[in-house]
Amino acid sequence: LNHVVNQKHNENCADCNASAPDWASLAFGTLICLQCAGYHRSFGTHVTLVRSLKLDSWSDEHIRFLELGGNGTFHKFVKLYCDKRNISCNHILETSNKYFIPEILYYRELLQALVDERIPKKYE
Repeated sequence: LNHVVNQKHNENCADCNASAPDWASLAFGTLICLQCAGYHRSFGTHVTLVRSLKLDSWSDEHIRFLELGGNGTFHKFVKLYCDKRNISCNHILETSNKYFIPEILYYRELLQALVDERIPKKYE
């Protein structure tokens, strides 16, 4: 797990940019801070599953979400969404509303498909 946590693009919270995040959103493969982990928990497990990097046990599959995802990959995906829509990405990246945008929710399916080594379901 440390090899993922110590990557440069994972040094800050994926949502608020706080340093040294110690929680993770498995569904999005991102590292987040304690405060943002609370927000993620409020979204419900149908949106994301939150785990502590220090307090929870981690399976190989859980670690794979972070290896294949990561904050940098997630931010690139969100930026592609913004560019496609010709909108400012700063606002999208700074708010939790992004987790309810259908195209960004689809990122979960893409990441899950990578972890499962299967072709992703078609976006609808």
